[in-house]
Amino acid sequence: MWATPPRWTTSSREPSPSSGGSTLRTNLTGVFLFSQAVGRVMIRQQSGKIVNVTSVAGRSGARGMAPYAAAKAGVTALTQSLGAEWAKYGITVNAVAPGPTETEGVLEVWKTPAMIAQASREVPLQRLARPEEVAWAVIFVASDAANFMTGETLYVSGGPRVANRED
Repeated sequence: MWATPPRWTTSSREPSPSSGGSTLRTNLTGVFLFSQAVGRVMIRQQSGKIVNVTSVAGRSGARGMAPYAAAKAGVTALTQSLGAEWAKYGITVNAVAPGPTETEGVLEVWKTPAMIAQASREVPLQRLARPEEVAWAVIFVASDAANFMTGETLYVSGGPRVANRED
């Protein structure tokens, strides 16, 4: 999928001042610039739908993934802000926030079956999401069925993670 896989696991303790910079540029600045570009067109036509993809990491953080989690939290805030600002132009701006999903990138981070099993145990539904399950959420948010939603984030996470789980 990628020529060079993204480094989602960039540590916030690395000494380089650019630590996580490309993660922030890709996952937040890229979404902002894209939204500006399509927003200009949608404002002229007085309608449109933007569906951003964020992550549950943006809501709860993620150990060893501070730049990624911060960028995704930024996407959630950007979605809320643009949703409120652009509603008067007939534009809805929403987001879908997947939890751990069986993608090449995730499977590259969790390299062993044991790591994947551990990640699955942390999800109340006890498994990773399938990409098509996330896609269905995006289709819903982009559809007429979601015309009264703007500035919202739909979590496709397999259930909320809670601190005092029963095992």
